[in-house]
Order: sequence, then C-alpha cells, then structure tokens
Amino acid sequence: FLIDDEKVYANKQYLAIHSPYFNTLFFGDFAEKGKSEMELKDVKSGEFRELLKVIYPSCKKINESSAEYLLKLADRFNIMILVDRAESFIINTSDISNLDKLRIADKYSLNGLKEHSISKLTTTKDFKAIKKSPIYDVLSADTRAILFDRLVTIAK
Repeated sequence: FLIDDEKVYANKQYLAIHSPYFNTLFFGDFAEKGKSEMELKDVKSGEFRELLKVIYPSCKKINESSAEYLLKLADRFNIMILVDRAESFIINTSDISNLDKLRIADKYSLNGLKEHSISKLTTTKDFKAIKKSPIYDVLSADTRAILFDRLVTIAK
C-alpha cells in the first residue's frame, strides 16, 4: 500500500480473510485487482501498521491509546474480529472513563459496550454528570432515550 507517501507491506490474502472490504478490493472486479501497490487515502500509515500488528497472528495487544483509532479503521474496512477485540478491551479497561466508553459505544454502534457503560450508571448524580458533559451533545437520540429509560428505572 501507499499511505501518506510511505510504502506499507501487507498480505492481501490475510487481509481479505478478515475484511470483506479488502476481499472485494483485491479479488473483486476492480481496477486495483491486479495492482501490486494501491493507495489508501484518509488513513495514517502508523495507524494502519498498528491495525496490521493487531490482526496478524502475532496479535499485538490493543491499548487505551490505540483502541479508538483501531475501531475507526475496523469500521472503515469492515474487520469484525478487530471490532470485537477492541470492544472487549474497552469494556475491560479502567483506563478509559465510563463517559468516553459510552461515547465510543454510541459512535461505533457497539451495543455490548453501550449496555456495559449504561449499567455502570447507578445514581441520579451519574446522569447529571453526563448531561453537563459536552459528550452528551454528540450522543445519538437513541442513546439519549436509553439513558432516560435507565434514569427512570433508577429513580423508582
């Protein structure tokens, strides 16, 4: 691949196994099919290298600084194994705030993470903190409705 004017080497077959996006790109009826080098735009070379390290058999671990950009790339290239691993990491880490977990869950439609984050909200004080946060303004209407339902349940 050519990313940010830098060559990044990757195994086409391995990427195609993990990503319908790459499977179609490499083996579908596209001009890129026969090319030995393709350009990827709107991707940082370091982040793409990290994606490769995480999905390749050597299996680099996801951390709090890589989780969100790996989710972004996994979403773009439709790599479900990476989505699942990143979601699991975020659920189990204490290095990402519950509010950020909720934002990430909403942004990438991660229902397991969303349920986990909302289940951690146990007092009306928790909900007031969310409402005052700038993150509240970027949450979807569906997530806000789920938050409201949870608040009603807690307030009973």
